[in-house]
Amino acid sequence: METKQYKEVPYRYVVIATYLFASLVNQVPSNTFSAMTSKVENEFHIPSILVTLNFLFFPISHCIFAMPVNWSLTKRGIRFSFIIAAVTMIAGVWLRTTLS
Repeated sequence: METKQYKEVPYRYVVIATYLFASLVNQVPSNTFSAMTSKVENEFHIPSILVTLNFLFFPISHCIFAMPVNWSLTKRGIRFSFIIAAVTMIAGVWLRTTLS
């Protein structure tokens, strides 16, 4: 069996840090709203399901994107997959902030 040689690129820590930062920014609103669902429902007179969907989006999208990400990891490698994941999360955060 053939062994692959992987080369280390100098910006690998930047890629991982960007991914982790985008992941943190994506999770903070989820954890913030989960504790005050009933207060938001009473104050703004909206169904609690709408408030709950705000913090359920991340776990639901994980189920949808898990298969393509695993395929990408297998075919293209971890660097490419982290870059795509970071760009996707940054785009999601951008959409969340511009649409609200």
